[in-house]
Amino acid sequence: MKISGFKIDENNLTLFYIILVVTIAVELFAFYSLKRKSMLIGIISFIFVGLMHAFLFSSKGLIHTHAIYHVVTILLVTILGLHDNESLDNNKKIGIFFALMAIIFMELEHFKKILK
Repeated sequence: MKISGFKIDENNLTLFYIILVVTIAVELFAFYSLKRKSMLIGIISFIFVGLMHAFLFSSKGLIHTHAIYHVVTILLVTILGLHDNESLDNNKKIGIFFALMAIIFMELEHFKKILK
């Protein structure tokens, strides 16, 4: 895929996750901006998120990317909540563990290639 003249390797797992985390961070920032009544910043942020979704979906497909996207969002929001002194009971900790396991199993083939 070419973006602004740069050729991007769509099979590069590291690049995929960097773009994924940046996209999620910008989306969380957009929600925060809209919550704080900064409409213009929120709208511009969501436009960026939409463009990044196009890249992410084209690299791994809609189902895979959407599942990974939401699981990583859950993990990042949990980290933000813990940073904000929220607490997790044992059931929530188990749920977070299974979310992490979901990513591992969805990317298992890539992890096998990396570890060889």
